Amino acid sequence: MYKSVYFQDKSVNEIADLFYSIFNTSQDGLYICDKEGNTLLFNTAFLQISGISEDLLYKYNVFELLERNITPNSCAAVTVRTKTPHNTIIDYYNGKKAILTSTPLFDKNNELECVVSNVRDITELNRLQEELEETRQINSKFQEALSKIQNDFQTIHQLVYRSKEMHRIVSLATRFAKNDSPILLLGESGVGKDVVAQYIHNQSDRPGSFIKINCGAIPDHLLESELFGYEKGAFTGASKAKSGLFELAHKGSIFLNEIGDLPYPLQVKLLNVLQEQKIRRLGGTETIEVDMRIIAATNTDLESLVQQKKFRQDLFYRLNVLSITIPPLRERRDDIAALVFYFLEKLQQKYKIKKVIDAQLLSTRKKQRPAHAPHVFPRLQWKESICHFIAIKRHILSYTKIKPTFLVYYLQRKVGFIGICSKNIWALQDSNLRPIGYEPTALPTELRALYGATDGNRTHECRSHNPMR
Repeated sequence: MYKSVYFQDKSVNEIADLFYSIFNTSQDGLYICDKEGNTLLFNTAFLQISGISEDLLYKYNVFELLERNITPNSCAAVTVRTKTPHNTIIDYYNGKKAILTSTPLFDKNNELECVVSNVRDITELNRLQEELEETRQINSKFQEALSKIQNDFQTIHQLVYRSKEMHRIVSLATRFAKNDSPILLLGESGVGKDVVAQYIHNQSDRPGSFIKINCGAIPDHLLESELFGYEKGAFTGASKAKSGLFELAHKGSIFLNEIGDLPYPLQVKLLNVLQEQKIRRLGGTETIEVDMRIIAATNTDLESLVQQKKFRQDLFYRLNVLSITIPPLRERRDDIAALVFYFLEKLQQKYKIKKVIDAQLLSTRKKQRPAHAPHVFPRLQWKESICHFIAIKRHILSYTKIKPTFLVYYLQRKVGFIGICSKNIWALQDSNLRPIGYEPTALPTELRALYGATDGNRTHECRSHNPMR
């Protein structure tokens, strides 16, 4: 550095003044002490960051500053003692936070000559980091709230309906959701009892989870351990304790589907849970309190099971505090069009395809249809309810435009479609021939030829073409 032309033309005082200016220009604090810890040099930034006055720095060495509690810590003192570099973070008494790095300098004889300390103020950086962390936490809370709103929105819109019957049920479920009493959902298989149960939980103020279990799908000897949990060593194979579904539903809701299949011995235990809101794990001695909302569902007649001594009467009354009966799809035909478009949209998104539904399929009023136009969807008896409905939707999705003829062809193959007569199409429903109100002239020529539509005796002719014989 001294070989530079600039330094060769300058006096020692001028060079000293230059380095002093550079020394004080640094935004980082600089502090230099000798091998005894006595102050030699420091810049203005160090005074501002440390909050220590010049008089105290010159009066006391680094060890005395530490002993007199003038500074909370001293990186230079450690380096003087150990003769090795050291770094630390210091919270000065003036509220400043800084990173200190002390480096030893040795003379030609490898003796410690002085210690140079660099002090970087991270107060503002730390404040920004804290603000960033606070912002992240707020953002996380907003994300959770948004996720809950989205889940609630999706759940609400999973209740696809437009009929007055379902509007009444949804309104009833919304009111029941604010009550912690048990709810009993009644209805045939496939009417959507689990969806209504999820809706009730989401509409409630319970922060816990929604737990589902099918009482008829788990063997009797395993159902109790699933519901109540067990302690380590409670039975062979219980190598560690496990929480039951009742515990997992704490502060939330538990949905007991097919409650009519619950074993009789377990009904007594469930009754105790309803009464006391307490459980005890298998093999355990301690009682665990649980705060949960029980939603039960069944497709069987519980009152009949009570009379047959297969279901406890007291449990039935405890579960049947609030009840909702969900009608099958055949009793709420106004929902068919909404369900058609809902499931079609989901399948289109899944398979990345675009389909068009013939309006004649969905028309329920004769004056809204062309003359002799079919109205197959609304007239069908949906024996398997919505589950069967979805199966038909998946099958006919393979066609570009979903027309009445495709549905009829599907019925012939899958549902027991009987045959075609000159004025109607007949299907086998509940072991009886029933017209479904479709003009056979709209069918493809090959289908009409296959079923031999004539003006003869339609009942006899339809039976003669029964593919189920």
